[in-house]
Amino acid sequence: MLGYFPTLTRVESRVRKLTRGRVLDAGCGKGWAWRYFAQNNSVTYAVAVDIWLEGLKEVKKHNLYHDYVLADVRFLPFRDNCFDTVLLLQVIEHLPRAEGEALLARLERIASIIVVGTPVGFLRQPHHLSGWDPKDFTDRGYVVTGYGMTLPCKQISRATCILPIKRKIRNAYQQLAVKIKEVKRAL
Repeated sequence: MLGYFPTLTRVESRVRKLTRGRVLDAGCGKGWAWRYFAQNNSVTYAVAVDIWLEGLKEVKKHNLYHDYVLADVRFLPFRDNCFDTVLLLQVIEHLPRAEGEALLARLERIASIIVVGTPVGFLRQPHHLSGWDPKDFTDRGYVVTGYGMTLPCKQISRATCILPIKRKIRNAYQQLAVKIKEVKRAL
């Protein structure tokens, strides 16, 4: 398990298979997810981006990525089509809705595979500024998988009421949205 990222082995395996080539981990934090996904031999170059300097120092200390960029994910300094895969795990819910939409549009320009992990709906947490439903992603061409069942717990926070059981997305605690763009190659 990846700490506070409750997930199924099947979901972890799927993300690992999707993570290949030149990878951008947007909003990497302390690299909690990358420590798991970096085991993928298909990754040729990995870049960590975060606005939090202390987190970047931590991941650099452990030599987790090839490059480290101190930047706000809302203003990524990369040209179009420069990455194969972008990971945006547990980040988008920390942005206001309009900024999250703009970030998705930007990520869709800079990579051919976009992997977004976020809670289903609005999760009342101090730093969450928006909530995302599966339809928000499917309308943009993403395939969405739900995981982690939410239990009706009254005195325990929602985050601690997780069973790693795959359910219908509307009953899931988390969602994984994946968009794979068709890459047109010149003949």
